[in-house]
Amino acid sequence: PCGRAMAVGAARRGEGRFGGGGAGASSKTLTALANEAFRAGDSASAEELYSAAIDEGPTALLLSNRAAARLRLGRLGDSLGDCEAALILDPGYGKAYKNRAAVRRQRGDLEGACDDLHEAIRLLGRKGGTAKAHKAAEAAGRELQAVQFEMQQRWAAWHAAQEEEAARGTARSQSDGVQQGQR
Repeated sequence: PCGRAMAVGAARRGEGRFGGGGAGASSKTLTALANEAFRAGDSASAEELYSAAIDEGPTALLLSNRAAARLRLGRLGDSLGDCEAALILDPGYGKAYKNRAAVRRQRGDLEGACDDLHEAIRLLGRKGGTAKAHKAAEAAGRELQAVQFEMQQRWAAWHAAQEEEAARGTARSQSDGVQQGQR
């Protein structure tokens, strides 16, 4: 943790491997370092570096990326807040919907996750979008299928429990009737 704080401080000052001249790291440099940390699986450093870049000027992309880092850290409330802030800045940012869907799914809000994934697919799969966006739309489509399957499983389990409860109630009623008839 201490090393991370020093690295973020150095990045902000533009020192060491983070830049030269002490002029301060730009948001672009901080973002590149955060992306590198995220890809390396160092979500805590990524979160701190994204936060430093956000301090320079928040964007939907930075907030959405920090949301992904926070999601990996299990900080669902903070992640959701970043997704919401990203969508306020740019309601058409599909990646923020995709990230919010992941948070909602982990919180058990499968309907909300489905809604967000539908919107992510719509936005990311727009005609004229980049290949990267189309790839993200395909990933959102696979995630949507998984969420829908999970919803079906939950419904089937709930339905089976309801039928079992009804069967127990019927058996109890029949048993009570037999006992009353014997009196």
